[in-house]
Amino acid sequence: MRGLTMPCVCLSVALAAAVARAEDKYDVSLRRFQVKEHANAVTAVAVSPDGKTLATAGKDKSIRFFDIATGKRTHVLRHESEIWSIGYSSDGKSFAASDGDKLVTVWDADKWTETATLKGFETPVAMLALSPDGSLLATFEDGLQVPHVWELPSGKARAVLEAHGDRVTSVAFSPDGKHVASTSGDETIRIWEAKAGIPGRPLRGHDGPVFTAVFSPDGKTLLSGGARDKSVRLWDLTTFKVKTVMEGHADAVHFVGFGAKGTVVSLSKDGVVKLWDADGNETGSFLWTAEGGNLPSYATSVALGPDGKTLAVGHDDVVDVWDLSKVKSAK
Repeated sequence: MRGLTMPCVCLSVALAAAVARAEDKYDVSLRRFQVKEHANAVTAVAVSPDGKTLATAGKDKSIRFFDIATGKRTHVLRHESEIWSIGYSSDGKSFAASDGDKLVTVWDADKWTETATLKGFETPVAMLALSPDGSLLATFEDGLQVPHVWELPSGKARAVLEAHGDRVTSVAFSPDGKHVASTSGDETIRIWEAKAGIPGRPLRGHDGPVFTAVFSPDGKTLLSGGARDKSVRLWDLTTFKVKTVMEGHADAVHFVGFGAKGTVVSLSKDGVVKLWDADGNETGSFLWTAEGGNLPSYATSVALGPDGKTLAVGHDDVVDVWDLSKVKSAK
């Protein structure tokens, strides 16, 4: 699975009926708008750091940009092959994409001129992350277990992150750009020195593969989502210990993010988006799936806006953009 870089997580209508609780409903009033412009499967989504632009990419070899306030398309980038991953730098000045030709292209996000092209990957880059200032790029290749960090715009290899014992599933930079977090099927999370490639002690606690992890805005904690244990975990990065375990999803957690005012957002294979407070109590939930519980094949990609209120979910050839501020409290 490209956007989320995980094993196939095909969902069925029967599964929806089995795991979706009565209060988890597909509520179209929560949806801000829907993108239905791609001619083939959507593979990646991203929200700009200022929260104004949604980028969507797909197998149709295009990257499309939309004004989130209006839902109108503003720009299109064309590629020679299908897109695998996309991402912005935190300063909003750079935008990067990987494709089926085993290339990574970096653009100036204002002028849309190419600033760097990286070649020579063994397999297509399944996921990439730009450092906050756009000077570094973290990548891992499809099915492989060794992430890399590259200098930009030179494309020179800066670090090879060799410590995982299974395929890598995600990479993310810390807010200061000094560290990279990587997750893996080996049940660990690693925190690396980005420029030196030196791994810190592994974070262990998930029972099974870890699909995703992201740093908090202040860089003091890390949020992760597990597969077999179906849990969301909040880690203290001073002690490297779990602070909070959030349980309630009925299947593997594929996406986690920090929402508004320190809240947590998670999306699972069970078809449900959940909201949690800072203490790990569930405060709201809804189905991101098609009306009536007819689940699409899977969520190919997910992105959360910087205000923690805009959630974009790509599935099949569609992207739904949700307004999390409208989710009713479960309390």
